[in-house]
Amino acid sequence: MNSFLSKPIRIHWSVPLIAIGLAWLLAIVPAYCQEVPVIKHAFVDTVMYNRLGEIADTATIEHARCILGKISGDSLYLYDFIEPKILYADKIRVVAEGCPRFTAASWHNHLPFAPRMIDDSTVALESVPPASVCEPSPIDRRMLLDDEQPPIMFISVNKSTRCVFIRRSRDDGSEYIEHIAWP
Repeated sequence: MNSFLSKPIRIHWSVPLIAIGLAWLLAIVPAYCQEVPVIKHAFVDTVMYNRLGEIADTATIEHARCILGKISGDSLYLYDFIEPKILYADKIRVVAEGCPRFTAASWHNHLPFAPRMIDDSTVALESVPPASVCEPSPIDRRMLLDDEQPPIMFISVNKSTRCVFIRRSRDDGSEYIEHIAWP
């Protein structure tokens, strides 16, 4: 597992306790944390994250996933994902029902294309360097700042171009998005 946090985050949404049983049988316990935990370390299962990279690497449309995690002490462990109901997807957007409340993070891919207007009614997609689209779109930013959504967002363009963003709170209560370096 790889850690990606440089400083602690406060998880601002209800996180159920996740118990991992024998044979990886997951039981979601509907007991919600009473306090807002401070997370000092976050770890991503390498196999799971590589699976997401494979989806991004072979994608012809955008995809979305909800990442499952568990809290243990001051650490968050992200270990698997589920697919939300996809309402619409094409080369420049994916519209999905929100992730369930027990989701620790969200993930989606961006294709290495940028829309370009040819005329008033025609849009063409131009190939662009993958790193140039590893940023949250305006819609992504609104979702990440929504307290009803997970506070961590992963974006993958392909297996080797991926980024992570975290919703953080200032002392005055306002929120902002921080880009976290990902190895």
